[in-house]
Amino acid sequence: ALPAQLTDEFVTSYSEGECTSAAEFNEYIRNSLYQDNVDGIAETAWQTAIENVAVKDYHRGEVETAFEEEKNNYKNISEVIGTTYDDILEQFDMTEDDVEEIAEEVALERMTAKTIAAKENLVMDDESYRNLLTEFMQDDDTDLSSMSFEEIEESYRETYSGEPKEGMFVEYVKKYVSDNANVTGMK
Repeated sequence: ALPAQLTDEFVTSYSEGECTSAAEFNEYIRNSLYQDNVDGIAETAWQTAIENVAVKDYHRGEVETAFEEEKNNYKNISEVIGTTYDDILEQFDMTEDDVEEIAEEVALERMTAKTIAAKENLVMDDESYRNLLTEFMQDDDTDLSSMSFEEIEESYRETYSGEPKEGMFVEYVKKYVSDNANVTGMK
């Protein structure tokens, strides 16, 4: 439990030296809450965009690619814990139909991103790609300090069973959508 009055000593100990005063800690918490709100808005804006896409038909190639990637994800998990693909699905109380459903959601995200990008003339340049992938993999707690960019790309492929450029393109369009969302009440 937090003490009734925050002291500099408590804050230093509690934050393991990240903050050294009560004022600094309060600012840190305020910024964290603000960032949580920004992240929430970004996700809400993206979900709204997806919900407003009228899907006449899923692009079979997109779904098949996403299905293979999702299947490989579960196979990778099963290998890490020393079991089989079928057993891991059973442990997660899933069937291959559930994997197909997840693949359709992934395909829908990709199709939505491509549609928005075409409509808004968005092109992800190399610098944006590099920055997004590096930031994405840092968020994933991957130690990037001794890795070349090619190794970071390979780490993404191994972790997510997909192509990093495709994954980061969705992130690029998500950022565009959230940056252009009409939001009131945030300061």
